[in-house]
Amino acid sequence: MEKGKRHVVVSALQFACTDDIPTNLATAERLVRAAHEKGANIILIQELFEGYYFCQAQREDFFQRAKPYKDHPTIQRMQKLAKELGVVIPVSFFEEANNAHYNSVAIIDADGTDLGLYRKSHIPDGPGYQEKFYFNPGDTGFKVFQTKFAKIGVGICWDQWFPEAARAMVLQGAEILFYPTAIGSEPQDEGLDSCDHWQRVMQGHAGANVVPLVASNRIGKEMIETEHGNSEITFYGNSFIAGPTGEIVAAANDKEEAVLIAHFDLGVLLISPLFSSPRYHRPPPKNFAAPPGQGDDGTLPFCSNEAVSRYWLPPGGPELSMRGYYSIGSSCLVDHFFRRRVVQSSTFCSFDIQIYFLFFYLSLLQPKIGSSLIPNICLLTIHQR
Repeated sequence: MEKGKRHVVVSALQFACTDDIPTNLATAERLVRAAHEKGANIILIQELFEGYYFCQAQREDFFQRAKPYKDHPTIQRMQKLAKELGVVIPVSFFEEANNAHYNSVAIIDADGTDLGLYRKSHIPDGPGYQEKFYFNPGDTGFKVFQTKFAKIGVGICWDQWFPEAARAMVLQGAEILFYPTAIGSEPQDEGLDSCDHWQRVMQGHAGANVVPLVASNRIGKEMIETEHGNSEITFYGNSFIAGPTGEIVAAANDKEEAVLIAHFDLGVLLISPLFSSPRYHRPPPKNFAAPPGQGDDGTLPFCSNEAVSRYWLPPGGPELSMRGYYSIGSSCLVDHFFRRRVVQSSTFCSFDIQIYFLFFYLSLLQPKIGSSLIPNICLLTIHQR
């Protein structure tokens, strides 16, 4: 690699799952090898690829699909594959952790080392996607992982709809965002197609944070027997890779198996006077005021797990969970995130009411204004309890 260059090749895989673990693992390994042959360094496999997306039904027997993180056979197999090929592989799996269960991803580095675990924070609950029956809300907070090729942030499926998840990972230094996914048709409404919306939201994450983004989704029809009869979802694929301004650089269709590849020079992104600024210029304050009881001194570290992605907070007024200022040239990007949650007793059901105020200022006179701070974007997210 040339001095000053940081070339990284990322890949998104897409395939139809059966409900047979060995078959799916063989398919995943075949496509990982195909991506490696095309030069990929970091390879993303879709969410819960070991079998069917079982969350269409609420069935106690499906908890048998969960396995502990330690000595998980699929993770171990992917560790051997990653070490053999010298690639990074995020591995999605259904985790059993004592009495809790999580939708989790383990990050395997290019030498086969397990770098750690992220547990899905945002858990959907609706027709066909009844994940709250199976998964506890994640307790890891949004995380980043220093791999051989880049520092990466990995969210899981529904995390991809929330801008604070992407922002939290980038503020911790993530250079590329990854989202393993399982999404498709809506059983209660055959006419509802969220595919374009799904893609545009993540393009926005890439463009707003100025980082590449990789999304891997499954394809095919899957039928699950429920207590009310059979439920069927057609997964719409359309896996894609977006560049740092949100542009689509590689995309799959809704029916075919795919191995997507994209090349990025992270060195260029880091030194660009415009594109690097939202992430690295003028670091945010290290601490901010927090409600009583949130820390020994009444404060929380900026972008800490508790501040960014904790679900249950004590009652009271709005809690400021993340706040930072970043300059872009002579303008200023101001992010304010306010967090409040609802927990509905024993169901652990949470919902957010998000209100976005987005203000754009365009001034052709910025060079004359010089160092004056013009608010470029003010993003306000309010969560109501």
